[in-house]
Amino acid sequence: MADFVAVIRRAVDGLTNNTPEMRAKVYDKARSAVKRQLENMSPRPPEETLRRQLDKLDGQEIDYLPAAQAAQARVEPIYITLEGWKESTVGARKWADLPAQAIKYVRQVEELIGAPVALLSTSPERDDTILVTDPFED
Repeated sequence: MADFVAVIRRAVDGLTNNTPEMRAKVYDKARSAVKRQLENMSPRPPEETLRRQLDKLDGQEIDYLPAAQAAQARVEPIYITLEGWKESTVGARKWADLPAQAIKYVRQVEELIGAPVALLSTSPERDDTILVTDPFED
């Protein structure tokens, strides 16, 4: 794969009217061109490879929503797949009552948000709640 990031940087550096709007236009045009090239490759690369190549246009993965509307338009979510569970969680009131995959799911959510889950509801009933960690303890 060509080093399209360097080409785009040169194009941006060469702009006579180097404004955020003009840079966004260059990136959008480049992103579309690269996406077309990647999608038309034969054999087509795996989706994960396509995503990584397109992410290089922006230079990095981010874990926040950018403030600029043009930057928001270029953001693409990164999906993760977790194994599900068939057992019901309705009525579970202790951590040990949850299926193993449900516990893994909660741990993944904690990792993604960077904070512990304190309270977990297992049904619409108020009593079907698990106090995972006491948010008022140190």
